[in-house]
This record gives sequence, structure tokens and C-alpha cells, in this order.
Amino acid sequence: MQERMFPWPPPSNTSGVFAGVILERLKSNWTHVGFLYRIEDSGAYVLHLWGHRKLLHEPPREGQLCVLCEIEPVRLPSLAAFARRLYRKNKSQGIPYAFSSPEQDWFSAEGSLLLGPERLGLTCANFVLALYRAAGLPLVQLDTWPVREDDSAWQQSVLEEWAPAIAEAKQKTQEHFAQVRNEIGTVRCRPSEIGGAALASEFPCAFDTAVKLAVEVERALPARPA
Repeated sequence: MQERMFPWPPPSNTSGVFAGVILERLKSNWTHVGFLYRIEDSGAYVLHLWGHRKLLHEPPREGQLCVLCEIEPVRLPSLAAFARRLYRKNKSQGIPYAFSSPEQDWFSAEGSLLLGPERLGLTCANFVLALYRAAGLPLVQLDTWPVREDDSAWQQSVLEEWAPAIAEAKQKTQEHFAQVRNEIGTVRCRPSEIGGAALASEFPCAFDTAVKLAVEVERALPARPA
């Protein structure tokens, strides 16, 4: 199992084709997570939501922790192709940030974003879950995740951290985050738990297994920048 978790760059014996997740500690003491993939001869890339409408597709870098999923190699090209379609369809307008559940239809088969009354937007973690689900490879059984009080506190802290920027944003953005505030209390799958799910031998992964393996992920994560 440990050969599927390593700090970037990968060991020389790592398969040329893979997919998983990549995690990084931030200066804010939060943990960021994105979708990682590599197809032979085309390099490795991370597709991730770096904030409100900031969808990025870029190479991985040192200081990030890679966790590779046990996905049948024959399925990896189609998963990577879906991620690239998703990026092409949404790179201009980005994806809004919110705490909405990823257990809905967020993307069409072509990768187009599907918003609605209960789909305001995604966190970096929920974006990864929504991508895998739309590609037909759900990582977690989200209905096994409990509601935790400290997750509401984290959601509140995000809005407090962003409050100055939101106050100076356009009215449409301010209205969006006024709605997001109503989502505080939504079940949250933490980035380290997504890493734990990716590390599991079978998926979709249940809460108990993901939490147990998240401890290993946390231990392996490089320290945050000074």
C-alpha cells in the first residue's frame, strides 16, 4: 500500500500510467487536495479547485503528497480524458466555491458543469469527489460520513478568512457567498480522508476505513511552508 503514497516526484519504479489525488499543506494550516493523473509520454498533471472560480490544471510540484488509487490500468486513459474535457469546458468561467454535497450530478459526460438550487459550488475536496463520481469511479460512500461539529466551525472559518475579499467583490459574488453561508453544517469529507479513500484497497470507501487511513496520510504529508 505504501508504494502508492509518496512525496512528489515519484520513485523511479512507479508505473507510467496512474491516477489518484495530491495533497498539500497550506500556510493557513488547511490542507488542499486535487485530482492527479499521468498518462505515459504526456506528463503528470493536477486538476484542482484553488478557490472561487479558480480551476487550475498544472504539473505537480515538490512539497505535495501523491496517493495513487488502485484503478484498473485499462480505465485510466478514459478517466484522464474526462478530466481534460472537464477542464476545457470550465477553465474560462471556473467552478464556484461552496459547501454543496458532491453526491449529485455535477458534470455532464462532456464535462460541462451542472449547477442548480442544491448545487451552489464545491470545495477543493468536493470537487475531487464530484470528478471521480462523474467519471464512474466514486471514491467514497458519503452517506457513511457523520455530521461533525468541528466541520461547521471550519466552514465558518473559511467565510471569515475570505470576508474582506468578498466585501470588495462584485455584487454577484457577494450574493453567491450569502447563499453559501446557508450551507454551513453540510457533511464534509476532509482532504486527508479523501487521501485515505484513495489509499484504500477497494472503493467506494466507507467512513471508518477512510478515517483510519487518513492517519497515515497525515503522517506522510510534508510540513507546511514557513
